[in-house]
Amino acid sequence: MSIVIRCVHRAVRFAGFALVLALIPTACKSGDGTTAPPAAPVANLVSGLPSSWFGGTSRTDVYDVGLDLGLKRGGTRSAYLRSRSGTVDGSSFVSIGQSLSAVTYRNSRVRLSGYVRADSLRAVGAGLWMRVDGPTGVLRFDNMIGFGRAIVGTSDWVLYSVVLDVPDNAVGVTIGALLSGVGTARVDDMRFEVVDGTVATTGRSTASAPTLDSTATTNFYARLPSRPANLDFEAVAPFASSTTAWLNSVAKPFSTDALGSGFDDLAEIGLIVSNARVVAFGEATHGTREFFRMKHPAFKYLVER
Repeated sequence: MSIVIRCVHRAVRFAGFALVLALIPTACKSGDGTTAPPAAPVANLVSGLPSSWFGGTSRTDVYDVGLDLGLKRGGTRSAYLRSRSGTVDGSSFVSIGQSLSAVTYRNSRVRLSGYVRADSLRAVGAGLWMRVDGPTGVLRFDNMIGFGRAIVGTSDWVLYSVVLDVPDNAVGVTIGALLSGVGTARVDDMRFEVVDGTVATTGRSTASAPTLDSTATTNFYARLPSRPANLDFEAVAPFASSTTAWLNSVAKPFSTDALGSGFDDLAEIGLIVSNARVVAFGEATHGTREFFRMKHPAFKYLVER
């Protein structure tokens, strides 16, 4: 393991996943798809986020996302979200998403659509999701799961969509796909577009208490593009060997995250922090216990040394 200290952490992005999790119900309707395709092989699965997409999960030990290079609707690949365990509680989830600036979509109706193949989905289900954010909280939301439209059972590629209005005070839109429960969901050939008033909305308007810092949220979304990328999952993220070499050269390994093991392997933190009086700790994912176990001795080191 290695210590990575990053000066700027996109807290709004992960706050968004917390909002998604809060809106996932613990139970919903279930059933089987009308068309049952043959069982999908796993040999062609390549774990890792698709290019231009970010991800989040409540159980890194259970869920996996990546690309399926064998099973797809169009092109050469699809994206998958799957559980690696047959037992998952109803509040656990994994999601992929993209965040966009909402400025060009204000006072418009937008639709996210995509084809989903379901393989043995149960215990909650899967769905496409979209969230419209204002400066201090969620304005519109739909994840299919919470609105009686969860994708469950086993079925071949089916086109699904979520449709929301973007109010004039919206600052950001986040779109994606979600799995909560057990099974595998594959997604392909997604689209994001403005539609007219004849297309009915899905989901709901929200009136939740302010949860986000208005300035930070507005500034975060203002820097983002207004159009999503790689909705067909065909793009391949560039990852040069020079990047790997640089990470290997600058990463500072530590021996253990166990308390009481001493501070000898944490001295690098003192060199990085130097004379700073404020130090912020973040994490690459929420729900990964190693990050929090590492923060404990690191914080203890900062206090004592």
